[in-house]
Amino acid sequence: MARRRSASRRSLLPKGVCAFGTAFFALLTLACAALTFDVSSTAVEHTAAAQGRAGEVGTVTVTGERRVASGRGASRVQCLGTFTPKGDGPARTDVDVHVPEAECVQGRSQDARFVEGDDFLIETRMSAYVPGATPAGRFYTLAAPLLLIDGVFGLFGLACAVFTFGFAREFVRAALMRPGRRPEVS
Repeated sequence: MARRRSASRRSLLPKGVCAFGTAFFALLTLACAALTFDVSSTAVEHTAAAQGRAGEVGTVTVTGERRVASGRGASRVQCLGTFTPKGDGPARTDVDVHVPEAECVQGRSQDARFVEGDDFLIETRMSAYVPGATPAGRFYTLAAPLLLIDGVFGLFGLACAVFTFGFAREFVRAALMRPGRRPEVS
């Protein structure tokens, strides 16, 4: 009885397979965690700036506009402008200006909150939010896409973490097995 029990504790996978599986799933876990964090933090930062709770305070002047693809062949107009911070600091040009509907008038200056661009995993441009604006083309105000992305990558990352620990356990078992002895299979 004791022999059968100890045989069931031994690894059936070679050390190389266990080491590769551990490293592969650990990297997938880290990638999913980074993507989930990046999506969430970007969404929170842009939404808070649109609500006037975050971002650098200053003034934005609309200097033009450009067409941006918004999915399924449709496009929308994105205002562009120059952000001048309150107090000291350089003016920033070619900033996406988020204004309430139908207020993209060239030459108009308004108080705004500035959010620096980020290209860690999800590329975002420098953005200035006028009070009452909807952040980033309405994507970040919708909870469903954010929860879907975070949920999918969060659960996938959790599954990868489980596989990481499983392969690591098998690697340790394979490393502790005496050379020349094969586990018994019952």
